[in-house]
Formats: sequence, structure tokens, C-alpha cells
Amino acid sequence: MGLNIKNFTKKVHIPYFVRFIAPNEGANTIYDEFNHNQHGGRGAKHIRKHWEYSQSCFEIVRKYHELFPEVFIAIKKSQSQRKAMHSLKDTFPLLEKEAAIERIKCITGWIEKLPVSKLPYVEMGFDALDSSLIEGLKNHNNYIQKNYGTVDLKVK
Repeated sequence: MGLNIKNFTKKVHIPYFVRFIAPNEGANTIYDEFNHNQHGGRGAKHIRKHWEYSQSCFEIVRKYHELFPEVFIAIKKSQSQRKAMHSLKDTFPLLEKEAAIERIKCITGWIEKLPVSKLPYVEMGFDALDSSLIEGLKNHNNYIQKNYGTVDLKVK
């Protein structure tokens, strides 16, 4: 019941929700909509490889926690017990099996409706242009073609 915004094993992620930062590998570390460790103070050479999450991603997680707190309780339990996954009864101790299954269907249905669920993965180290920027470039290209025709950019 994860959001599936990154997969380190496959070296992929969903751009604009999460990105992998590897210092000295050309990573863009400007302060933008991603949350940065602004308290490091030891210089870029001491920054470890890490994931950064956008504000949009934090909002999704906040809403997820608000709607389905039992998932976060189960995650915390699994970490303390060093379990990879809990049983249905461990995750929903107060629900009968049928009700627990319905709750899982509700959770997965909510996740599948999220915009992030429909976005493609990109390889780590690559980002993608924002969809509004792509649309703006298309509109500008159409404007140029309409008003000036096609332009031949041959290099001599």
C-alpha cells in the first residue's frame, strides 16, 4: 500500500515528487519546491546521497496519514519488530477479515486515483520538464510556425 514514487533497486523515480541527490554528480541543489537539509553547514563535500521530496509529495503523505492512520501504525510496528510485512490481522487488529479486505481495497483505490499513480518512472539522474512548461513550448512552437513558417536551422 505504498505510493510507489521511487524504486532504488530499479533506479527509477517519479519526477517532481521525489529525486535522488548524489553530490558531485551534477545534482541540482538549488532551493526549489523540494525540501532540503538547510542545517548541514559542513559544505557540499559532506552531503551524503539522499532522496528529496517535493511539497506535493509531502501533501499526499499528509493526506494519506489523515485518511488511513492504521497504515502508518503498521509501518511503525514493522520497523520496531524488524518485519518486512505484517499480516492482515496485525495491520487491522480490530476488524474482521472481510472488513479488513474492504479497507485495503479502499486504500488502494485512493492511491490509484492519485495523479502521481499515473505518471511514468524515469531513471535516477534524469528529470522531466513540467507539463505546463512542455505545453508552453508547444504553444510557442505553434505560434512560430503560424507566424513565421518553419525555420531551417542548418549550421554552416
